[in-house]
Amino acid sequence: MPVSAPEGGKARSGFVLEDLGSTNNFVTRKLAEELGLPSKPLSLTIRVLEDQHRHKQTKVYRLSLKHMLGIRHDIQAIGMNRLTEVTCAPEVRELIKHFPEADHKDTKAFIRAQAKVQVMLGMSSQLLHCGQQLCF
Repeated sequence: MPVSAPEGGKARSGFVLEDLGSTNNFVTRKLAEELGLPSKPLSLTIRVLEDQHRHKQTKVYRLSLKHMLGIRHDIQAIGMNRLTEVTCAPEVRELIKHFPEADHKDTKAFIRAQAKVQVMLGMSSQLLHCGQQLCF
């Protein structure tokens, strides 16, 4: 999906993942630096387990995403060194066992891209998630 600095600027394709369990948006610092995204310092306190907390200094970046209809959406995302990776789907024969109602002839339905996630959309950008009006 096209990712760019707001108000124009550098743009490039990036791998975006929707995370329904996250309240915030995240972007890799590497992508943010490559695009020269505007930022502000941010001090985070993250609850890890029960009463355990971690403090992290980072930045919040402003960026633009363009969905498949060409409409641009400006969002804010917290900078992280690394987000997550999407691995290839398991063997198709194994998936068919778990999803017998799926069309077995269309194996493309079971295959997904393998990539390092560069932008993660949390629930603060829920209108951009599939199943809503807009989808990337």
